[in-house]
Amino acid sequence: MSQQNVITLNAASSPDDSGRALWRNTAIALMALLTLVDLFATQAILPSLAAHYKVGAAAMGLAVNASTFGMAAGALAMALVGARIDRRRGVSIALALLAVPTLLLAYAPDLATFSALRIVQGLAMSAAFALALSYLSEHCSKAAAAGAFAAYITGNVASNLFGRLFSAAVADHLGLAANFQVFAAMNLVGAVLAWFALRPSMAMPTMKNASSLATLRDHLRQPALRASFAIGFLLLFAFIGTFTYVNFVLRAAPISLAPMSLGLVYFVFAPALITTPLAGRG
Repeated sequence: MSQQNVITLNAASSPDDSGRALWRNTAIALMALLTLVDLFATQAILPSLAAHYKVGAAAMGLAVNASTFGMAAGALAMALVGARIDRRRGVSIALALLAVPTLLLAYAPDLATFSALRIVQGLAMSAAFALALSYLSEHCSKAAAAGAFAAYITGNVASNLFGRLFSAAVADHLGLAANFQVFAAMNLVGAVLAWFALRPSMAMPTMKNASSLATLRDHLRQPALRASFAIGFLLLFAFIGTFTYVNFVLRAAPISLAPMSLGLVYFVFAPALITTPLAGRG
């Protein structure tokens, strides 16, 4: 791929024309989608997984959402050591590594193994997510930053819709194992996209772990930030809880939706695909 075809995000470049901005933001959105698609896709096939492992809704829901524990741990790790990591290489490696537990989920023999693999998925997803956001903040010009971040969040929202729809369709037609195999291939596509879409990036000056921990403590001492953390936790808690267990309600009698029909429920996320990029124009 020639240098002219690489979608770059250099803060020192001249202002983007509309065509360049479109391609740049499309690449950003696709990277975001392929980073978090595994987080949400598995929720659409929860009842099928529960039947496969012969467990109840609560056990299967906990196993699928174990990825959030991995994401929390990975985010803290990136806060401490992320400054030492080359952004482009880090995002690409994280997405390539994400494909490994995703593929192994197709062959997980029991629920404990499934849960452990979901935690590993969360670690890889949070690493790619944090490094990508760091890259955007460091490499986007001030004028392009709002659009770039809006594109990344739009990709996250799209992963909610596309991941669940696609997962339901693949599992319905090809089975559970094929579902995870397909999503592992998508993770690899994301790794390749990140490598070619991002410019080489130097790591930031190394921070001492002590100072990083002190920064985290300072954040926790601020009431406004603690309130923001609590709001984020409660919103995500309600979001994950609702869209985890609604699957079991809709699959059970008297509604008895088929897996593909269940996936269509997630069109509730479609309006956000319009409102999110519009918000980034402000």
